[in-house]
Amino acid sequence: DGAGAADRLCFDNQLVWVGPLDHSGFMKAWRNVTTPGYVIVSATDSSQVQLVTGLSEVEGENVESINLRYLQSGVFGNWVTRHVRTNGFASAGLTDYSFEIDDTGRPHWVITRFDRTIGFDGADPTGVVVIDVQSGAINEYDIATAPEWIDRIQPESIVIDQLDYWGEYVLGYFNAWVLGKREDIVQTTSGMSLVYGTDGRSYWYSGLQSAGADTGTNSFVLVDTRTGEFRRYDVSGVNETAARRAAETAPSIAEAGYRGTNPILYNIGGEPTYFLALKGSDGLVKRYAFVSLVNAEIVGVGSNPTMALRGYQNALISNNRGLSSQGVAEFERFEGIIAGTVQVGETIYLRFEGRSDREFLGTNDISPELKWAEPGMTAVVLYQAGSDITQQIFRFDLPELDLSDLSSDDS
Repeated sequence: DGAGAADRLCFDNQLVWVGPLDHSGFMKAWRNVTTPGYVIVSATDSSQVQLVTGLSEVEGENVESINLRYLQSGVFGNWVTRHVRTNGFASAGLTDYSFEIDDTGRPHWVITRFDRTIGFDGADPTGVVVIDVQSGAINEYDIATAPEWIDRIQPESIVIDQLDYWGEYVLGYFNAWVLGKREDIVQTTSGMSLVYGTDGRSYWYSGLQSAGADTGTNSFVLVDTRTGEFRRYDVSGVNETAARRAAETAPSIAEAGYRGTNPILYNIGGEPTYFLALKGSDGLVKRYAFVSLVNAEIVGVGSNPTMALRGYQNALISNNRGLSSQGVAEFERFEGIIAGTVQVGETIYLRFEGRSDREFLGTNDISPELKWAEPGMTAVVLYQAGSDITQQIFRFDLPELDLSDLSSDDS
């Protein structure tokens, strides 16, 4: 709490980053031998930072102090690489030292073990070597038997290589190098992101583009970070580089000089959409942005994801892409009497009688009738189902006017 008091932490079903406290140099490692804990940072709110210095399974029990010995900054026998190599893995293929905590908060190094399948190349993960950072105890698991708390077995570098090999030789060696049909070859786009699915599993995300393409993508893949299984989705449009450039050149963003992170693709009401954060020169997130994969000129930017999404939805509606018949989103139709209206800039907010728990918003691009909405008038709105207090209007109708019509079939 900032005052030195102890807090009991619980991050069940929450995404967090974890990292060990390292020695700042050789002499510090030589004198101190261990470091007193690790840091947890919320993956969704960078202001939530906690230093973990002790473990206790039950509140009120004695706390076991954390003393991290086997680190990348350790020296001699405490250097984690030397420790694992001198304890049975001298010649094994090892890569990607990932710091992870188990379900009790105990820290471990998770190291991918791999075999080479093509001479000195073709690395293929076979399992993990797990090291207790405090005791140095070593356990080895294959992919199938690895503990469930381990998120990453497939390293990013190996996944990229395997996808690029597949894309290059998808039609065979003869096609790739003898016929020289490079237009039939695909490769990963710049940058790969770690994402989590609704199934609770983590995946590597990457776009795929034709070899030599600068801004276009023809599909994307999700690779299970544990098993290496991947799925390819045929969705074409601009690639991550073009989407990032579109967000960085949006009004007010270019003047501020913010730079975008690597975009991740989402489905927003049936519209394939990139989402990314925009950072300032200090490295902190300043804005968020949504960019259409089909048309990079459709951009929504805001100080938080919700505001960015509203701006993006308005931009979709302005470009006649606000409601896709191919989408997976569910929409609800509501008819009621307007209790009040407020206009902020180009956005109009509506409240309805009997719906004090929710407000609706939209712009004149939705319907020419929205600007004529007044308290006491009956209105019909079509909005995306959800639990948010503020709901984006996708269709709007005032039955007493003849400017537009929202029938029950539209829902």
